[in-house]
Amino acid sequence: MRETHLWTSLRIHSRPSRSTGIGCLGFLVAAMAACSDGSTEPEEATPVVASIAVTPDATALAVGETVTLSAEATDAQGTGVAGVSFTWQSSNESVVTVTGDGVATAVAPGTATITSSSGDASGSAIVSVLTAPVTSLRDLTIDALIVSLLAGVSDTARDGLAVAVEGLLRGLAEGDVAASQAALADARNIVGGTATGDDVVFFAVLDVVFDYFDGVLNTAA
Repeated sequence: MRETHLWTSLRIHSRPSRSTGIGCLGFLVAAMAACSDGSTEPEEATPVVASIAVTPDATALAVGETVTLSAEATDAQGTGVAGVSFTWQSSNESVVTVTGDGVATAVAPGTATITSSSGDASGSAIVSVLTAPVTSLRDLTIDALIVSLLAGVSDTARDGLAVAVEGLLRGLAEGDVAASQAALADARNIVGGTATGDDVVFFAVLDVVFDYFDGVLNTAA
């Protein structure tokens, strides 16, 4: 009888408890975690803006007119970078102001550089402010009086002036004041070099028009 009680006692005292089993399981999980190499999926690197392009890169406005500029950021490989916030600034706010959204407003005749930046990268555009809208200048060149006078001049003068005036207007439309000034100089050279016969009357009138263009362009230089 004593042997039976002793065996029963040993079996009772040697039975593992539930809490001990849970503790061993926790230890095993912790040990497995400790043996892990700790590697994780690599995070995708945020693209770095290397350059910024502003469009249009040059434009001509009359006082009070506006233009909305846009900026595009690219990385070192030339790939576009999305979700970039740009800061806009004018080199001369007395001539052109610009909002945080890239809207430039012509304030007074002259020229200003509008810069868009993000981090260390930046891009810029030139805004020339004229005393008259480009459309008004274009209308002036197709005035009925000028057209009728032009019809009476020599073919050489007419063709040369047509090219020069087109270059002048194209420069204004693209905001390239220097190109417009060069085209105007070409037009004046044609006037001075071919003013013979009936051309003299036309050139006298056209010279006044050129003086007006000169005044407009010089305010933006």
